[in-house]
Amino acid sequence: SGGCSLTVLLLYPRLHYTSPKNPVWQTLESVAANVPPETTCFLLQTSDCHPKRQRRSDDNKVRDTNNFDDDITQRILSKARPRFQKMIYLGNVRLTILNVAKYHLPSCYDLYSASYPWTMASYWTDEFDDDTDADLVLNVQSDSVLCHF
Repeated sequence: SGGCSLTVLLLYPRLHYTSPKNPVWQTLESVAANVPPETTCFLLQTSDCHPKRQRRSDDNKVRDTNNFDDDITQRILSKARPRFQKMIYLGNVRLTILNVAKYHLPSCYDLYSASYPWTMASYWTDEFDDDTDADLVLNVQSDSVLCHF
């Protein structure tokens, strides 16, 4: 793709573990229903909290019970509503795991306020892709609704 004219940003901890009835899925659907799909990109930023852990007997270290990246993608796809799913299949949705320590966020379960990372210059250079993401960013949160009349 030649880049996007709008990047929709959602910071949400443990997005992939939310219920399908969580309002965040309606938020993403309402945005997808009201933006041009060909020129809009979504950047979903979540945390890497792992509820499923398993101990290895040989070195007593914690490891994931499955491939975390594939697990996140499948969980999001299974909960996404039709218009947002279409955006995923168009390749206009990017998912990143936010570095909680780097951006001084309270914890992986509580991203608290997006203003912490947003005030750091490194956030904008490290998290956004110059070739894809737009300079115009629409931040949404779990109770946002985008509509037009």
